[in-house]
Amino acid sequence: MPTNNILLFDQNKGNMMGDTEYNTNQQRLNGVQSGIASSQLQNKFQYQTSLVAYAIASLMYNNGLDANDASAVSAFVSNLSSTLVQKVLDKASTAEARAGTVNTKWMSPALVKAAIDFTSVKLSGSTMTGPLILSGNPTANLGAATKQYVDNAVGGLIKRIASGTVAAVGKVTLPENLSNYDILLFNFSSNYEEQRNTQYFVKSVDNDFFSFVAYRHPVSNGAILSKINSDRYAVGVYYKMGDSVGLHPIVRMNNTITFSAEFNAFPQQVTYTIYGMKAS
Repeated sequence: MPTNNILLFDQNKGNMMGDTEYNTNQQRLNGVQSGIASSQLQNKFQYQTSLVAYAIASLMYNNGLDANDASAVSAFVSNLSSTLVQKVLDKASTAEARAGTVNTKWMSPALVKAAIDFTSVKLSGSTMTGPLILSGNPTANLGAATKQYVDNAVGGLIKRIASGTVAAVGKVTLPENLSNYDILLFNFSSNYEEQRNTQYFVKSVDNDFFSFVAYRHPVSNGAILSKINSDRYAVGVYYKMGDSVGLHPIVRMNNTITFSAEFNAFPQQVTYTIYGMKAS
């Protein structure tokens, strides 16, 4: 364990000249002169001198080195030198600078920059390793869009209204009125093995209906309805990997639909999905 016997002179400040008098004292200004020496002046001088020695000795001791006047002068100087060098070397590592938890080491400007770069988003661009939470939805044209903003915007334009499977003739009450949407997309499949030459019927309010026949193994069969006015739609048929033909009537839509499918006049089970899209 290191030792330190460098102590303060007049530690209790029992007989010490005050700073105002010390500042103008002639013996302090001009050095020792003939006459009676002032004990208060000497105590002040010795205290200040020993204070500096005591502070240096404390640094040596705190670094695990002896600060003892019993040591050889060369040993004392060596310990003092090691202490000063150690303080210069007490530089935070890059990891310590990034962590920001050590408060007994110093950092160079380069380390400060490394710490800032590690914890901040650069103006030139950064790669995030965790979520970036914004304060709110964008208001400027070039503002970053939040998930909430995109979900609300896109969710208001296209929505899966309903899906399911019904028997050969199945009436379905939908969770909302189809006339809320500008475009409706109906997608169907039947339980017939190949789904070819299957005729699908969709009956809406007032027994309005549209139907179409799917040919040649279509993977998906369906119809697109475009709103004409408040609740009436023009029907078009789409197809994929096959041909479909169908009626193109004007139908009225609400929240009740009856589905049916036939193959060579035999009823088929129908699996359906309905999407709704809004123009804006």
